[in-house]
Amino acid sequence: MEFKPERFEPVDSEDINKDPYSFVPFSAGPRNCIGQNFAQNEAKVLLARIVNRFEIYTDPDHKVEPYMDAVLKTKSGLFVRLKERIHHDV
Repeated sequence: MEFKPERFEPVDSEDINKDPYSFVPFSAGPRNCIGQNFAQNEAKVLLARIVNRFEIYTDPDHKVEPYMDAVLKTKSGLFVRLKERIHHDV
């Protein structure tokens, strides 16, 4: 298989978010990114720390409009606000 980096440019592509398996050496098998699992675990830890430290609620100034696709999501994203939790030492 010949490597043609231009095939991944948005100009030549209908979809900017190509399937991660569209060019296997970049995304799967023995040549998968060795830091992928670490990065995903790091993101989970960061999210868990945010959830532990803040109360998260939707922004009342932004209307949430559901959008049905393969999964249910919102048309314009989900705007949230964070309020720092007060931890009481026991």
